[in-house]
Amino acid sequence: MYVVYSESMLAPAPGSSPSAAKPRPVVAAWKALDPSLQCIEPLLVTRAQLALAHDRDFVDQVLDGRIANGFGSISAAVGQSLPYTSGAMLRAARLAIDDRSAVAAPVSGFHHAGWNFVGGYCTFNGLLVTAQVLKHEGRARRVGILDYDMHYGGIGSADIIQRLSLDWVTHTSAGAT
Repeated sequence: MYVVYSESMLAPAPGSSPSAAKPRPVVAAWKALDPSLQCIEPLLVTRAQLALAHDRDFVDQVLDGRIANGFGSISAAVGQSLPYTSGAMLRAARLAIDDRSAVAAPVSGFHHAGWNFVGGYCTFNGLLVTAQVLKHEGRARRVGILDYDMHYGGIGSADIIQRLSLDWVTHTSAGAT
């Protein structure tokens, strides 16, 4: 099994959420259970790719530190990690499609982010960035997103799906509304 992970995905945990630093202990725990796990570097998604699911001005303002990220800060370290966290999801999806294998991307902080807003420690919606990139590459005609967070976070995902008329994306959240 592949795990898409690198230290470039990490940032110091600002505020009360550990999400920006969480992938390191998650991967360490997985490797303790299965030392044969193969770590693969995430991709670096571009601003243009982020803008497939987000307003381009919003993307630029967040990455340039002109408006707060999902943690409510303008931390340069968090800003630098964001293209890698969405890139981990994109790399995992491409590997799963191309190799028809199980792939994990230990990232969080996607489903609350909408077209032009952050929320719930989520800055960019890497789920829909990934769906949009795969669609534009011709790798996917339809995408299903199974959101199994313990709470409903679909407002961000639903905002993007509705705003961009992504009728080819089926989004299901198992969290309570």
